[in-house]
Amino acid sequence: MRKSTRYHTAFTLIFMGLILFSTTGIECGQEDPAAKLLGEWIVAGKYGTGDGEAVFKADKTYTLKEIHPDGRAVTHKGEYRLDPSVEPCAIELCVGKFSNDGSEWVTTFGILRFISDDEAEIHFDPSGKRPGSFDGAIAKNTHKLTRKK
Repeated sequence: MRKSTRYHTAFTLIFMGLILFSTTGIECGQEDPAAKLLGEWIVAGKYGTGDGEAVFKADKTYTLKEIHPDGRAVTHKGEYRLDPSVEPCAIELCVGKFSNDGSEWVTTFGILRFISDDEAEIHFDPSGKRPGSFDGAIAKNTHKLTRKK
């Protein structure tokens, strides 16, 4: 009898954990944010430097091409991470690879939200800390993404 009770208790705890995990809301949207982010985007405004383009790939790599107001273009390539378990959804962009020595110096920490299937915003804080919310976000610290068609 005791063995049966332990199995029942273990099963109940596992089952409750699965229910809790499956019903946890994703601030990035109800769909998988990684899947929703994939593709080509037009980017407007990053620290007031101008417009650009971004590509997010399934292998968790990205390319960000910034076109500065003077017409010069700068391209950043690297890896990205999403953490939809926190609200708002956390995003990290690393120039290069997260596993490289010193990657913490070239990683930007931000938050992500989807406005629609074709619009998103990524908010960064120039201090290097991840913002806690979009409330009070300054336009020059927010990437506005529009899906490229």
